[in-house]
Amino acid sequence: MKCCDILNFYKRGDLNRLAKNKIANYAGLPVDILRDELSKALTTYDYVKRNIQFRKPPGYTILDIVVHQNKYSVPIQKIKSLAQKEISNVIEEAKSGDGLKEDKQYDLYGKMLKTAWDYQEDLLPPEANLLTALREHLDITLAEHRLLEARLPNFKFSENSFKREIEHFANAGIIFTYEDNYIIPEEIVERIKEVWGIELDPDAYQRLLDYLTNSQLSSALAKLHLAKGGSKQARIKRILDKGIEPSNFLGSLTASDLKIIARNTKCPHKARKDELIPTIVSHIKRREDIKPPEPPPPPKPKPEPRLVTDEAFKEALSRFVNSQLTKILARKKLKIGGTKNQKIERLANSTYSLKTILNNLNVDELINLCRLYHLATRGRKSEIIRRIIEHFQDYQIKRSTATPKELFSIYEDLSKQNKNAYRDIGINDSNILMPTVTADFERATRYIFESIFRLTVKAQTPGREEPDGIIKEDRIILYDCKTVLSPPYELPIAHRDQFSRYIKDQYDKLEPHAKTALKCFIIIAHSFADKIEDKIKQMKVEPYIPFCLVTARDLKLIAEKWLQEQKGKTLPTSALIFQGRYTLSEFKKKFV
Repeated sequence: MKCCDILNFYKRGDLNRLAKNKIANYAGLPVDILRDELSKALTTYDYVKRNIQFRKPPGYTILDIVVHQNKYSVPIQKIKSLAQKEISNVIEEAKSGDGLKEDKQYDLYGKMLKTAWDYQEDLLPPEANLLTALREHLDITLAEHRLLEARLPNFKFSENSFKREIEHFANAGIIFTYEDNYIIPEEIVERIKEVWGIELDPDAYQRLLDYLTNSQLSSALAKLHLAKGGSKQARIKRILDKGIEPSNFLGSLTASDLKIIARNTKCPHKARKDELIPTIVSHIKRREDIKPPEPPPPPKPKPEPRLVTDEAFKEALSRFVNSQLTKILARKKLKIGGTKNQKIERLANSTYSLKTILNNLNVDELINLCRLYHLATRGRKSEIIRRIIEHFQDYQIKRSTATPKELFSIYEDLSKQNKNAYRDIGINDSNILMPTVTADFERATRYIFESIFRLTVKAQTPGREEPDGIIKEDRIILYDCKTVLSPPYELPIAHRDQFSRYIKDQYDKLEPHAKTALKCFIIIAHSFADKIEDKIKQMKVEPYIPFCLVTARDLKLIAEKWLQEQKGKTLPTSALIFQGRYTLSEFKKKFV
């Protein structure tokens, strides 16, 4: 369990006790903040080291028992007997001398250890630091230190010493009580292992060594001045028994051997040896080498047939009340926040058809929608839904009274559905709905292509699933306008499917000799998301044609430049064929 999870079971009084001398002004902190602050304070390396290093017996033994238990938890009633038994085992092993057979200066370290403990039968921080430095210098392992310590007269188990150590760890927030167990939080276990110099647990170390070949083990043992004979398992046991740290062992291998281990363990490669060693150790520690492969992401839902145009879809949704939109978004596990227009935009850009959306309304709600459009209200739910869809398949979006030239003057505002811009051209925006803004944006776009660029444009047939416009000259270019309430335009899945379908449908309609004339698909929006090109690359478009992305601002600038310099002339369609983001500067390059 994490430290914060354990603290959730502690009462305020217990939290205050733990926080004393650790957290400033703890008494005035809200309980949630106090838990967070305690979790941070108790799990730092320095704090854990200060409270566990060179504790009197059986302090180390208690921690060692809990750290090596499943879930770092031991029943309260069992821990004393386990600690007593382990102390006896260590004393017997120390007497036998079996674990102290290396050619090391054990006597020197043992005398220093005894001298340190003899003074007031305790270790001061400076003494503890000196012993640590000496142990590292003499290459005394932690296991060897424990055996040398077990030879000291004060290394013994007693009721008083057990109670003293348990109380110390409990007051320090190293060991906690949870239900009927003593438990150490996961983060503190990791800090304890760091203090003890344990880079890997035995099982993880064994797993790492299993990746090595016999020749690699033999070579490493020779460099470490250890016997290199025996079977692979005998060599691995020798390494584990000698207490050689994983990083030291890996350091005895060549860079090429380390790269082979990294490859076999699926570990990220590093160019330098000193970077690769800790990376491999960390990789094994996190069990990344045996982590099952990530399951493939679930297939993205295929967009449902739209049945009606985007504008008609938004018009239908605009008649829903806010609570209905929220309910549908929640059922479809889409974001439910935002304004009504943002919710409409979210549903319109989703993969769901108008039929699916309507099916989320009850019969009374569908009947109310029918009455708004003077439709018959009789029949079953499925019949009412079909009647509403048929209505919107032939539905004509109400346009504003603005002329195309006036709409051109507020073109960029229309692209982001800014209704306030209508005031700039003398139109009251109070009755302007979002579908009207979308329709006016399309009218202004057609004005640019027809009246300014002098191109032949076939507009979308009302109620048909077609691009907003098809430029038909010597080359055929499709274009679609996308207003966005909250720029930039993201190219949602529904639109990717829509554009692919537009291209295929137009290609299939062309005579065989004219199919090569289909040259480009232009998307016009206020602005585009950073990774939109990557989404376009992932689209399965047949046949492939370039996608030209042009912002409303750039298209307006291009149109104004053409009016200024080439008024009355027809824009060559080659000027509109482009892959990627098309700007005024790219347009100028076409005429250099």
